[in-house]
Amino acid sequence: MAAKFVERRVRGVKITPHNNRIQDFDESFYMQFTIVVCGLDSIEARRWINATLINMVDEDNMDSLKPLIDGGTEGEMTPRGFQKTVMSSS
Repeated sequence: MAAKFVERRVRGVKITPHNNRIQDFDESFYMQFTIVVCGLDSIEARRWINATLINMVDEDNMDSLKPLIDGGTEGEMTPRGFQKTVMSSS
């Protein structure tokens, strides 16, 4: 399992894997984190988490800003090694 691999490699990190749809969790689930790390392989799921995290931002509460790191694939098994920055236009 990926979570166990990362815990062995990164001292002090604790990962709780969830094997269900990310849409099953509400905003309060995501608010508990400082950063959100995903390994998604679905464009639908990526769009959902992007929109959810952006909609959670309260300009008066910097704790509501949750950076997203997505280490998933885009339907290909070949790593491409690129990054995308998504910023809200509002």
